[in-house]
This record gives sequence, structure tokens and C-alpha cells, in this order.
Amino acid sequence: MLRRLAAPQQAQARLICFPCAGAAASFYLPWRGLLGDRIALWAVQPPGREDRVAAGPVHCWESLTGEVVDAIRAMDDGLPTFLLGHSMGALLAFEVAHALARDARTAPLHLFVSGHSAPELRNERATHLLPDAELVEVLRRYEGTDPALFANRELLELFLPVIRADLALDAAYRCAPRRPLAVPFTAFAGADDFVAPPASVQGWRRHTSDRFALRVFPGGHFFIRNQLGPIADAVATHIHGALALRSNATVTH
Repeated sequence: MLRRLAAPQQAQARLICFPCAGAAASFYLPWRGLLGDRIALWAVQPPGREDRVAAGPVHCWESLTGEVVDAIRAMDDGLPTFLLGHSMGALLAFEVAHALARDARTAPLHLFVSGHSAPELRNERATHLLPDAELVEVLRRYEGTDPALFANRELLELFLPVIRADLALDAAYRCAPRRPLAVPFTAFAGADDFVAPPASVQGWRRHTSDRFALRVFPGGHFFIRNQLGPIADAVATHIHGALALRSNATVTH
């Protein structure tokens, strides 16, 4: 379920990244080398893609969340955890954060959510029900899928059931009433994102009782790719700051 993308010998924290709908752990390969030598980089590998293609796509939030939580709890490196998710990955990171926060020993130190409206805002788009040709046109508008995939019929036939299942999950998501997380949030939004405009991303503020910051970057729904350097810098800065606070608290006590 978890794939290690970078493991510096001097790592003092681990960042676990959650891909968007239809994507795999490799979505975060470009992040390697951008976080410095104190942060180990991991990514979630959902069923139905890359080396887990035989498992078939997932259709249940509870089973997907539970599998990720179990994998994180099984890690025995003693490093503090930070979570980051883009688009649908933001919802999964949010649910995983709630599950991990039930135990102070596994609670994440920071949650980064990107390219998704606040979780209580209903997704009224039944994109997963569109005919193949219309779904492909929607995906082209998102500008997050390699255009070469649309030209390869065999690959497209493998991809469409996976993206449909993920989009159905996103549409079916309902935010359970819970106390806000006592975890700092940073939300990233694309200034021209028609899927999750900055005003809707701002709503994540209601889900933390700790610090919240919204950062808006140029670009559409996949601004996280075009603005990779600045976003990675912002993430690393927050992680280093959290580690410093944690170190100071340990010394004080």
C-alpha cells in the first residue's frame, strides 16, 4: 500500500502523499530530491494501478482508509508523520488523519490538502456516470492525464474503470460530523481551478482547531505539477518548523 520514494539516511520525518483520482504512487516521483535530507518521502499505492493492477479498483472508503492506516501504523522507523493529498487524495489524507489522531503516538503533525473543496461541500458532479467519450473530454479539461494515454485504446480501456471507481468514491463521500482535528492544516489551491476554486478550499479551515493557512498558486486543477518547486519548498518549511517545535518541547520537558 505504501511505496518509499526517497529515504535519506538522516531523515527525521516522513511525508506520506496521497495521489489524485486515477493516479498512482508514481504521481509523486517528481518530488524526490526536493524535500532535503531530513524528510523521507512515501506515497500511497491504491489498488488497481501499477504493481497493484491485479487487485482491481477500490469501491469503499472504509476499506481504503483502513488499509492505509494499518500500513502507516505498521511502520517502525519512529519518525513523525506528515500527510499530503491532492484532489481526491486530500479526502483520503483527511480520513487517515482522523483515524491516526485517535492515538497520540500516531497522530500526524501536519496535514496538507491540495486541489479539493472542503470535505462537507457536496460533489454534485456525476462524472463517473458519463459515457466514455464524454468522460475523456472531461479528463482532457482537467489537464492531469498524459494525452498519449487517450490515443492508446488498450491503455485507455485499463484506465477508465480505475478513474470511474475513484470518481464514484469522490462523489459518494460524506463528511461525518466530528470534532476538528488538533492538527495544523495547510491548504493549496489553484487560482484558476474550476474543480476546486480557492473559495471552496478555504473551507478546510473549519476542520482544524490548530493553525490554518491557505496558499493560492497560479494554474488550474493540476497546479501542483506546474508549481512543484514552490509547493515542495512550502511543505518542507512547514515540516522543518514542526520538527523544531517538537525538539524544543522535548528539551523543555
